[in-house]
Amino acid sequence: MNVFCKKGNCVHNDGEGSCLAKRIRIEGLEAQTKLGTSCATFSGQEDIYTVEFAADFMFDSEPTTSYKIINCEAVNCVYNSQGKCNAATVTIDEVNARCETFQLI
Repeated sequence: MNVFCKKGNCVHNDGEGSCLAKRIRIEGLEAQTKLGTSCATFSGQEDIYTVEFAADFMFDSEPTTSYKIINCEAVNCVYNSQGKCNAATVTIDEVNARCETFQLI
């Protein structure tokens, strides 16, 4: 699964638009559009040295080829399968870290 992150100030962004986090969580339990979603894994540069950050996230040195686990709370999305995302490619937007891949059932 490819995860493209346009949110350049996220610590998981490799600077070229790929996400380095192995686990990603998308929020949006009642989302009807992508505007109701958000990447809960987003962490600003100021978070990189916190203990909580280090404990919660592992980095992946091969962002576009490694398996990603995406836990998805957006139950109204066609790609949500029992709380996991099954889209081949996921894109996170640059402004609000929303899931651009979201599609209403």
